[in-house]
Amino acid sequence: MIRQSPLPQRNITFKLATKVLLIISSTLFIGFTILGCTALWLSINSIMDLKVSASRELVASIRQSVNEFMMLGNPEAVNQYVKQMKDNKTVVDLGVYKKSGSLSTGGLPEPLVLEAFKEGKARSINRTINGIHTVTSVLPLNNEARCKGCHPEDGFNGAIMLTTSLEDAYPGC
Repeated sequence: MIRQSPLPQRNITFKLATKVLLIISSTLFIGFTILGCTALWLSINSIMDLKVSASRELVASIRQSVNEFMMLGNPEAVNQYVKQMKDNKTVVDLGVYKKSGSLSTGGLPEPLVLEAFKEGKARSINRTINGIHTVTSVLPLNNEARCKGCHPEDGFNGAIMLTTSLEDAYPGC
């Protein structure tokens, strides 16, 4: 009687175990890679959404200040306030626009302001200015009842256009 070696049986078992291990390892690697990339993408989007939200809140706060200055009958204080915000580097750019869409200090109409007037609501866009990633928010100023003493016409009295930097959010990403 000839005895057969169990070696071929072991060899087949080893090959099968190796294949199963490779399949499990590959599946885990691909799954964790997709999970990690998705978590990173969601984190970056969340940070950018927070920056855009903060910009909207800042423009709403600026709107309150502009309204108060205008109700006091001091439009020159608005220009000083805008200058101060720019000088302190609180904002990249800030402008108060007339009903015509041009800056209150003069100039050509701004297309973004005119679009916000046409749509009748606030707008925000992301763009790059001089290599700096920014968000620009345009907030039309409604002609409220308390404004009618100086501005009897209907519609919008003007708009505020605020540009803030998104650069400080990128290191966190």
